Amino acid sequence: MDEEIFPGFDPLHPCLRDTGSMKIGPIPKGTVRRYILFQLPGIVLVILLILLVKWLIYPLTTIQAILLGLLWIVKEIVLFPFVHQGYHPHGPDYTERLIGATGRCLIDFNQSGRVLVNGEVWRAKNINPDLPLKKNDPVEILKAEGLLLFVRYQTLN
Repeated sequence: MDEEIFPGFDPLHPCLRDTGSMKIGPIPKGTVRRYILFQLPGIVLVILLILLVKWLIYPLTTIQAILLGLLWIVKEIVLFPFVHQGYHPHGPDYTERLIGATGRCLIDFNQSGRVLVNGEVWRAKNINPDLPLKKNDPVEILKAEGLLLFVRYQTLN
């Protein structure tokens, strides 16, 4: 039923399994630094807004202002385990790591279409348009240019 509603949906994909705990695991180098740098402008803005409220709108005590600022920082720390994967540096070789991987077609196509690789949907170009690819056909990734993958039908050995 899920396949009809969400083409390419795989309920057994590792990303969708419930591990039963909030384990972060190894975090790539630079992820925490990247997260902090992305959060700094928001933290500075919140501090400025707290100071603006303190001086112009509502007479907050210094302790209340400090607690509001700390509350914002605690929020960032609490959210980190949920969002840290979005801050992992992929680098320019991210799509190159897909070369040699296998995926499957989400639609029928001769020249270009969509494929599912490692749980992600990608634009794909068939290197052999004389052999059309059918939905759910296994494909092998041969090359990547930007966000476009070049694929061919993968024969099962």
